[in-house]
Amino acid sequence: MGGTRWCVSAILSFLASYCGAVDFNVHEQQVTGSWLSQRMELGGEKAFRAATIGEEGMSVLAVDFFHPECKEFLITIMLSIGVVQSATGIVSALPTRLTVDDRPTREFVMAVATEYGSDAVSLHLYAPEEQSAILKELMQGRSARFEFRIPGQTQIFFGRYPLDGSNAAIARALGMCQATPREEGFPDRPPSDLEPEEGAPVYD
Repeated sequence: MGGTRWCVSAILSFLASYCGAVDFNVHEQQVTGSWLSQRMELGGEKAFRAATIGEEGMSVLAVDFFHPECKEFLITIMLSIGVVQSATGIVSALPTRLTVDDRPTREFVMAVATEYGSDAVSLHLYAPEEQSAILKELMQGRSARFEFRIPGQTQIFFGRYPLDGSNAAIARALGMCQATPREEGFPDRPPSDLEPEEGAPVYD
């Protein structure tokens, strides 16, 4: 029981620092196995995240769904490289390998995004034709292993992420996104009873 409480606490505190808690208002956090799901809001922006900590304890694997088009999602690895960044935006592309359990290894590109003043980088999976299949593997597998070279460093990074609880956490994040009402904007035309009467003056 004590180990379970420690695990939950570790996930919540670690993901709070890496998964947008500083920039976003975080709600409805729930831990399932080794994964956390939550709703994040900032102004009118809404995102729904499922995430877990890498076994090395220095990175996060996250799946984000974006409201209102909840079919759109982003698979991201966030990690600190100990070097404060001097630019914000996509700075490079990173060849990456992913192996889930004993399935065939996939090779694709991850876009490297930095934020000015932060010592962390975000690696966004870019594989349009494979992204849905990769998400399915992450939801069905036991362990995921990413391999890539950290930008600006010589060593190869091996990130292994537990997938117990991933199915429920990712499904919950998607479900919360789909259950969130779409906010109505201004109508294209005013209601008919507010249309100006014929012959009324027109003001520019």
